[in-house]
Amino acid sequence: MTGLANRRVFEYELRDACAQAMEVGAPVCVAVADIDHFKRVNDTHGHLLGDQVLKLVAKVMRTELRDSDMVARWGGEEFALLFPATELDTAREVCDRLRAAIARRRLTDRATGARVGPITLSLGLATYRYGEPLDTLLKRADTSLYAAKGAGRNRVMTEEEERAGLVGV
Repeated sequence: MTGLANRRVFEYELRDACAQAMEVGAPVCVAVADIDHFKRVNDTHGHLLGDQVLKLVAKVMRTELRDSDMVARWGGEEFALLFPATELDTAREVCDRLRAAIARRRLTDRATGARVGPITLSLGLATYRYGEPLDTLLKRADTSLYAAKGAGRNRVMTEEEERAGLVGV
């Protein structure tokens, strides 16, 4: 529906990026993103409009990400982003630009004329530690995502910020 890669393709690309990173000593970052209050959109406007929100977010992600980056539909209203050969600070800047671009978008329910939005995104970001299991990396990104949601949503939270109890915006 979104035209994005699925979870299986993402995991394959992540394995490949991490293997290459270990060979050359390059960083790899991963983000897990979630559309804030997506259930409310579905409950208020219906699943067809919810599908439009998913398509919009996917389109903005494809447009805003660099050619070297990858985004996949992780499941439901969650997305996974891969930043090969990218330092955490740079990945954070890309994620924040992406978050802001989505927050600027507005949808209108054509059936009712009701405005939907703003659509916001929370993202958790982690850096690969050479040799660690990839599910550990993804869990750290997911933990940072939940910290971003707990800090008020519509923000990027890195694993360092999450551990330090800082609120990233």
